[in-house]
Amino acid sequence: MTPQQTEGQNPNIDQSIWDKTLHRIGGFFIDLVNEFLMSIQAVIPPNPTQKHSYEKSAVIVEIVQSDTSDYPAGVIKDACAMDRRAILRGVQTGRAWAAYDEFVIENGADGFGMVREACVANDASDQPLCDTPTSKYGDVYTAGGRFMATAAAYIPGRGTGEPSHLNGWIARQDAFPAGAAVFAVFKAGSNTEFTFKVDRDGNLSAFGRPLRLADVRLTDGSIAKALVLG
Repeated sequence: MTPQQTEGQNPNIDQSIWDKTLHRIGGFFIDLVNEFLMSIQAVIPPNPTQKHSYEKSAVIVEIVQSDTSDYPAGVIKDACAMDRRAILRGVQTGRAWAAYDEFVIENGADGFGMVREACVANDASDQPLCDTPTSKYGDVYTAGGRFMATAAAYIPGRGTGEPSHLNGWIARQDAFPAGAAVFAVFKAGSNTEFTFKVDRDGNLSAFGRPLRLADVRLTDGSIAKALVLG
């Protein structure tokens, strides 16, 4: 691909990407103030006389993949609608975010909203197994480099002792077929053997065996409730 338009100047982050970009925007942040390389802003004004539904978006990005991968030959052809990266380079206490999304409800307003919706629009096939050529995921947490990530996900709270969320992770029972895992830890390299599993009905299993609440006798002779393998 030959570059057709360049705005700003080459920041020399990744020359291989810069050389193969059709529309290039580059620059350097040098002032001790907030700066932004690109800003897209839009307003939907009130229109109470309009009586039909719509969707409006400040930005829409789409990519169509019509080229197949050849897994046995090790030929992997990935299509990515958007690739965002933040890089720490030459610093030891730097701070960087690959993305920041925020849903704001201003004082005096209220309504329904979300920070992000992840939808898998699947008109192809049901594939319950992971790590197959036809697996489909809503979110995937991976890690690169020589060291491990601190956590796959993190809810830090406000830092003041006051709670920040009314609920944590929530799932509807009818979002999953009977017997399917709502949460599971599978053994490495296996799609069927798990060390722990919770299904949609709240049934617990460990190492392929059901967990149940039962009376157990303690060493002092008293009886207590405990989870035991069935």
